[in-house]
Amino acid sequence: MPYKNLLRLAGKPLISWTIEAAKKSTAIDCVVVSTEDKEIEKISSQYDADYVIRRPSELATDSSNVIDSVFHALDHLLNENKKYDYIAILQPTSPLRLETHIDGAFDLMAKKEAKVVIGVCETEHPVTWMASLPESLEMNDFFHGTKDGKVAEPSLPFYQINGAIYVIKLESLYKERTLFLREGAYAYVMPRKYSIDIDTELDFQLAESLMERRMKSLR
Repeated sequence: MPYKNLLRLAGKPLISWTIEAAKKSTAIDCVVVSTEDKEIEKISSQYDADYVIRRPSELATDSSNVIDSVFHALDHLLNENKKYDYIAILQPTSPLRLETHIDGAFDLMAKKEAKVVIGVCETEHPVTWMASLPESLEMNDFFHGTKDGKVAEPSLPFYQINGAIYVIKLESLYKERTLFLREGAYAYVMPRKYSIDIDTELDFQLAESLMERRMKSLR
């Protein structure tokens, strides 16, 4: 979906929902947008982002690592004499995440004395329903989780990273150069209805439907 961060979702640019949630959060001191696009720069300023940082083109490709863009933004802030202990990475493709979720992730960070907190949601289907397929499409090994003709149900739910929230201590980020730490990482569990991550047209349609329903409930 080209330029998806500019698409109108429930009447507003997709990126605006994340900026607004960050601005409403009691845990966020400074809202920073990193982008290579002039139109996103303009919209981000209109929605009162504190800093809009021009991202180099080499950090704006499909294969670019988001962490490289984060370090670029942090370097820019340091040049402005802005120093922080924590950073929250909020992807614009998760527009249904609320400021209460951001605050909740920071609360969990403090409660657990965590190094990183990552947003997750329960998986839609048990992992026992899933398997890889060979080129022949044979399913001989697909039913490894079956018993007496039934798919085995897990005793505990499974969770997936939803992409909505990452909160990390900058000390840990600079040391490990990744969000996915092997120690000191905790999950912030969010309901699925707030966890839509827009990658496809179908994702966008679902997010728009849920957002419009939310807006109607607030009228």
